[in-house]
Amino acid sequence: MRQRGILHFILILVVGLVGTLSAYAQSISGVILDSEGKPLTGVEVYGTQESCCPMSVPWMVTGSNGKYVLKNAGPILHFRRIDLRPMSLRIVGTRTLNATMMSSESSMIIPMCEGSTSSRFGDFLKFRPSPAHRIQSGRDVDYESYGFQSVGGGSLESWFGPTAASVDTFKDRYIRSKEFSERAVFVPTLGVVGIDASGTYFNGRRWRWVGTNPEIPKAASLSEQPRYTWHLSVATNGIGYDNASADDQKAFDAVIDSACARNVLEH
Repeated sequence: MRQRGILHFILILVVGLVGTLSAYAQSISGVILDSEGKPLTGVEVYGTQESCCPMSVPWMVTGSNGKYVLKNAGPILHFRRIDLRPMSLRIVGTRTLNATMMSSESSMIIPMCEGSTSSRFGDFLKFRPSPAHRIQSGRDVDYESYGFQSVGGGSLESWFGPTAASVDTFKDRYIRSKEFSERAVFVPTLGVVGIDASGTYFNGRRWRWVGTNPEIPKAASLSEQPRYTWHLSVATNGIGYDNASADDQKAFDAVIDSACARNVLEH
């Protein structure tokens, strides 16, 4: 009897998994509009289900009608245009998902660094360490990392290097969140350099990820405006936290929000 129960449970799991994979394999489509309800052209739409190797991410760019169609998109859709606020949406049992994109007025604005940055850690972006935590560092041939863990169980990590991280955070964070949001990261002398994403899990714990690259504005200027290939973006500077309590979040945000930007000519 017990063996039959176990087999029945496994069958349910397999059926559920097949159903989920089948749903993600189906096409999803929609229309992307601006705040006035007009179709948006030049919006890059890409999914999260990747194949390897080589890596493959389903993506397309909207035309004048603002429409998109993707197959095998995975559980999350990303909508990107460098002059608009970034947006990601969860696909929950639907084949049609429309979106309204807003301006980037609420961007995370990072000032240029002034004076010495020797007391800070980072690369293109420099951060002030938390006075209440001991920073741990690591280094390899192509990256360096800094971070610390709080007594509340949360942890902050940062990665700096040519291919240190991804501009987008891990898809599992979106999937496990009851709510999440995104905004552009903006350096006044450069333009949009990345994405600041944050969310709250169903258990109340928080996460945040800021992925940036100072070459994004230059790359965007060389492409057909307002086009930029976001799904291929690599973050040379990535910092964020996971599993943070409310108290952890304050300490972690203080570090991230202390960011200043070095002059890219210094590289």
